[in-house]
Amino acid sequence: MVPNVLFAIPDGPLKSHMFSAEWRARLEGLTQVEWNDTGRELTSAELAERITDKDILITGWGSPRVTDAVLNAAPRLKMIAHSAGTVRWLVEESFFDRGIVLTNANLALAPSVAEYCLMTILMARWRILDSIKRVRDGLWQSNNDIVPGLNGAKIGLIGYGAIAEELIRLLRQFDVRIAIHSEHLSEEQARQMGVRRCSMEEALHSDVVSLHKTLTESTRHMIGKRELDMIPDGGILINTSRGALIDEAELIHQLERGRIHAVLDVFEEEPLPHGHPLRTMPGAIVTPHCAGTSAYFRQAMAELVLSDIECVLNDMRPRGAISKAKYMSMTPM
Repeated sequence: MVPNVLFAIPDGPLKSHMFSAEWRARLEGLTQVEWNDTGRELTSAELAERITDKDILITGWGSPRVTDAVLNAAPRLKMIAHSAGTVRWLVEESFFDRGIVLTNANLALAPSVAEYCLMTILMARWRILDSIKRVRDGLWQSNNDIVPGLNGAKIGLIGYGAIAEELIRLLRQFDVRIAIHSEHLSEEQARQMGVRRCSMEEALHSDVVSLHKTLTESTRHMIGKRELDMIPDGGILINTSRGALIDEAELIHQLERGRIHAVLDVFEEEPLPHGHPLRTMPGAIVTPHCAGTSAYFRQAMAELVLSDIECVLNDMRPRGAISKAKYMSMTPM
């Protein structure tokens, strides 16, 4: 019997640039698909009504939460394929008692964020914004003006997951020393990747410090005055995880002093309010939560979703499978 699929993401730019016409045709070749043709996010009541005879639910940005009430209306559901990152907001912890497969597309999203990290590390270590400003101000470079560059740098990663792993892979072509502080990285894994496990303090004593932790109550403002003071003069702090990992008021104070630099793609309040000091702060590269917006990797995320659906249909374990333990370690927003 051909499985029934509900594609909950509404029509719009996201659907068109992430899920190509060819991709949609391939999905229709495997399954019987009901598309969300409302032009908006489905309500919980609409989702419950549409999911009653479905075997697979495809969610993503623009999908409603899949509550216990919705799941109670879906006796045939065997899989939720989430085409984005964290699923902590999508389902409740009790979901895992139902035996339904849950996947996400984080394995395909991670290389996009890692690519952004590498780009901005290079920009910051090469002081590219300063060089651009110098030219715009009618000035020029002399042989007495030098920049630190990336080769020779010590890189400290705080947290370890798919993004950190991809970033390590990209950094291998450079002469850098990488140290990681994470309870999720074993000595054997570190050895195989050519990196060192280290303490939080040692990771902070690096030329580049990149955050790769999930946001929980215990990690909120984990980077405060004490931690910022540990970063060496001229060091660079990068955050592509969640804004609330950093005490922004303390970071602003450090940036005002010109002691360190920062690359920030996430913030405690998003969008960043107009007039917020971080928007114009010297020494900071500030971007609008765009590290995951590569067109190439967005399409790779869609490919992973389809591949995982094929795995489930063939009684194989999907690459993007989310266990309860992995779910509990994710950022809940």
